[in-house]
Amino acid sequence: YYHAEAQRDGKQSDYGQAANWYRKYLAYFPGDEDSANTNFLLAEILFESDNFADAKLEYERTAYSYPLHEKSAEAGYAALLAYREHEKVLGGDAKTAWHQAYLDSGLRFADTYPEHPESGAVLTTVAEDLFRQNQFDLAIAVGQAVVSKQPVVDDSLLRTAWTVIAHSQFDTANFADAEQAYYRLRGLIPEDDSAATRETKDRIASSIYKQGELARDAGNLEVAVGHFTRLGEAVPDSDIRATAEYDAAAALINLQAWGRASGVLEKFRNDYPDSEFADEVAQKLAVTYLESGRGLDAAREFERISVAESSDPAIRREALWKATELYEKAGSMDDERRVLEDIIARYPDPLAESIEARYRLLQIAEVSGDEQERVRRLQDLVDADRNAGGQRSDRTRYLAATSAIELAEPVRERFAVVKLTQPLAESVSLKRSLMEDVIRVYTEAADYGVAEVTTEATYQLGRVYEVFSSDLMSSERPADLDELALDEYELLLEEQVFPIEEKAIDLYKANTVRAADGVYDEWVQKSFERLAGLVPARFAKMERSEDVVTSLY
Repeated sequence: YYHAEAQRDGKQSDYGQAANWYRKYLAYFPGDEDSANTNFLLAEILFESDNFADAKLEYERTAYSYPLHEKSAEAGYAALLAYREHEKVLGGDAKTAWHQAYLDSGLRFADTYPEHPESGAVLTTVAEDLFRQNQFDLAIAVGQAVVSKQPVVDDSLLRTAWTVIAHSQFDTANFADAEQAYYRLRGLIPEDDSAATRETKDRIASSIYKQGELARDAGNLEVAVGHFTRLGEAVPDSDIRATAEYDAAAALINLQAWGRASGVLEKFRNDYPDSEFADEVAQKLAVTYLESGRGLDAAREFERISVAESSDPAIRREALWKATELYEKAGSMDDERRVLEDIIARYPDPLAESIEARYRLLQIAEVSGDEQERVRRLQDLVDADRNAGGQRSDRTRYLAATSAIELAEPVRERFAVVKLTQPLAESVSLKRSLMEDVIRVYTEAADYGVAEVTTEATYQLGRVYEVFSSDLMSSERPADLDELALDEYELLLEEQVFPIEEKAIDLYKANTVRAADGVYDEWVQKSFERLAGLVPARFAKMERSEDVVTSLY
């Protein structure tokens, strides 16, 4: 009666009287066959009067304290509803404790009444809440209970349960199990739900990548490579596919599987030309090519490194030098020449390095037989030393000196081919002018102070004076002179020739005295020989000294 009144009028007094009546009945007749139903009605009246805390107690008593009856399962489920309602007014630790009790009640309900139509939904909700509380192992167990239920729950519940299982496995680093769970989840997503599909595919990719990381960190590099490479097969459009393939290459390099690493890196570059790893790919390819004997390919990678903005300038410069070394080894002179010129243009400093690039270009010109190019490279070495300023060194002077002595040779040859003919004044004037050019270039070469160049320059200067004096003596005589005039002409020539020949002798002598300082090379020896021919009487003793020196060297 009071229950009906309360339901009709909604008065709290009626609810209270109805509840008191039910409690008295239960107290007086605890073993009555209708006690369970009465207890259920007590719970109902408490729920209807918003006394949710007491309602959940009575619902649970009805569901679990009596033998199975027609209201058992309904009461168990209603208790969960009462839990939810009362939780709304709680906060802090009280709310936390109450919610945990709710979860325990939900598990009890699903275990006790598995056939109830809401048992699957209850288990799913509990699994979600456990996941939110980071109780991952329990969340997995409850989720597995959902997906294992018979008959099978509807797809929406399966989808939620597999989500909980997959996320929980992932968050507990069980990435292989997580991957499989995500595959199951993907099969439950509607075709038109592109956002969920994308998220699940990303999760699959992450699970695979994490397996690769674990294997790599444990030193199982081959296993890691397998995971990193299969990621792209499983999720071709994954955002982390590039990273995985790059890591696969790195692992292969650590395995010294150079050929396989090269293949992965080449494919990576082709698939991701604008990747943030582009510079590192060039560096790694350079290593793999070097180790597998692909020198030319390695050289091209070093050229890539040389223009990588992310690289340190010193590394870029060193990469160019490495490229030239590899091109030289492979016999690719055109490529070597091109890179050497790039070094000079981009890195004129430090001069100690760029001067060597110039010297190597000279060597290439000599090997290729390009005389015009050779002369240009010789002059470049001379100019580089001249403009070196504070960077000038023994090495730059040496290269400039040896270049200068070679540049002097064609000047000397132009002088040597001119014959003294009539009218003598004109031909002498021309030859003297050319001789001055020769003197200038050999003097410049000698001024570098490089012993081997100085001795050659000194010798060649002596030869210039000697040749000039000899050419004067053997020059064409005027045709219209009688015997007396010709004799006078000869005397005049001898007067002209004598000081020139003496100059030659002085230069040769200057070279020979270097032997006393330990300098005895081809040009000192030749100077001794020229002196012996010019003044044998005066230098007979010197010739004997030369024999002694020769025996010492």
